[in-house]
Amino acid sequence: MLKSALTTRLCHLDFFFYLTMSLANLASMAALLGATAASPAFYPHELTERAGISLWPAQSFVTADFHPPTFVVTKNGEELEQGLIFITPALENVGNSLSSLGSLQATGTTIVTDDGQLVWQGPHSSVVEVEASTDQVFNITTNLMVQELDGEPILTHWIGYGSDTGRGYGSVAVYNTSYSQIYTVCPELDIVYNNASFPSAPTCFVDLHESFVTPSGSMIISVANITSFDLSPINGPTEGWVYDSQFYEVDIKTNEILFRWSSVESGIPITYTKLKLGEGTAGNGTRDSPFDWFHVNAISSAGDGYLVNSRHCWTTWMLDNSGTIQWKIEGNNTEGLSNFTLPTDGLFGAFNPLENGNTFMGWGSIAKLKKFGPNGNNDVRLAMQFGGKDLVQSYRAYRQSWNATPIANPTAVGRNSTAWMSWNGATDHTAWNIYAGTVKTDLSLVGTVQRDNMFEVSYPLPSDAQFLQVAAYRESTWLRNSSVVTVGPFSHPVDVGDEGDECDA
Repeated sequence: MLKSALTTRLCHLDFFFYLTMSLANLASMAALLGATAASPAFYPHELTERAGISLWPAQSFVTADFHPPTFVVTKNGEELEQGLIFITPALENVGNSLSSLGSLQATGTTIVTDDGQLVWQGPHSSVVEVEASTDQVFNITTNLMVQELDGEPILTHWIGYGSDTGRGYGSVAVYNTSYSQIYTVCPELDIVYNNASFPSAPTCFVDLHESFVTPSGSMIISVANITSFDLSPINGPTEGWVYDSQFYEVDIKTNEILFRWSSVESGIPITYTKLKLGEGTAGNGTRDSPFDWFHVNAISSAGDGYLVNSRHCWTTWMLDNSGTIQWKIEGNNTEGLSNFTLPTDGLFGAFNPLENGNTFMGWGSIAKLKKFGPNGNNDVRLAMQFGGKDLVQSYRAYRQSWNATPIANPTAVGRNSTAWMSWNGATDHTAWNIYAGTVKTDLSLVGTVQRDNMFEVSYPLPSDAQFLQVAAYRESTWLRNSSVVTVGPFSHPVDVGDEGDECDA
């Protein structure tokens, strides 16, 4: 969980960092970021990726149609505290790169171990064709993380329409430790958006940048609203249009709106933007191409107030509980606190201080993750990478504790005298018992295999086995059975029912 309310997050092309403990940490954090970002490692498959053969080497399984990345993992031998890695692998250019990837099952909500072994894969991306739009629009998932609600761990992620211009309209899914979706954050909002950008009208309007659960159990969400605005102070039209970056604090369980803040209504002048009208994806200030002058990256609660960060103003503001600005940290060093500016190549993706004094970092558009010890940038305890620069990314990345027992049962496949087994999302099972026989109601234990932190394991079956069932164990404690399936040359399991009680040993 968060160790301090002073939390600033600027992610993906956003430069994500935490102010944890005190503003003095800015100096050491800047040194760490500067040192590690200067010479990013190249992935061994860089050349084949650039040739369009493959965006990333992918894992594949018999028991599930998942294709998460194959990670290149380096460790220095120092002991790592328990924890899992939460990412949302995605393509930098979904439409142009989909044929190279081969399966969108490789994208989306993903939990892996420090060895790059899959733990859970949830909702994934899909391309949406929109004839009237020049944007590439796609259903995406992002910002997967563990948070806390009512004293219990929850898993949250954003899902909805996204585009290449860095905005989204969707909702936030909230899961318990059995991966049951217990809430959907989708407040009723009066939002103006570009109709031509989406195949159908969005039903939820939460932006992809923020889904922060506060200590009081509410959620802070970001929203992008199109509104008219005088752009003459920046040499634009008097009757111009902008994206008004807003944030709302909402009740997770009821979607009641508790607080609203608007960048346009805040009194921050339009001249504060560091972006030029019509530059890149900034927009030219028309109704069809609003100027993205503020671009909220991250918001969090801070005491009874809020911290809000703007990517295009290079500034973080502290607000009181009425939304009034109290102070700011600015990117041009006007207050002597920092000298950060927009990372134009998007190298920075996550700065995640851990409770033992270590730090976990992700690089956003470079699919690279590192865990540093307390001795700074030369103390790299763990390094992981799964793709090349400008090709793939994980919008945000976290290393957190998570213990889960899925509501869904384990999956078993019997194929060519081999039993294959997995349990998507389970974190605590250590071994499998394998039961087989010629009659589905009379199966016998034929072996036990250790999980060894693998997503999927296999075990040889007797040559006459016709039916198969597996049981997951934590040491000697039975957890759950799979269904009974037939054994044969099938590409998918044929379920013949009878989950039953604990299999007889």
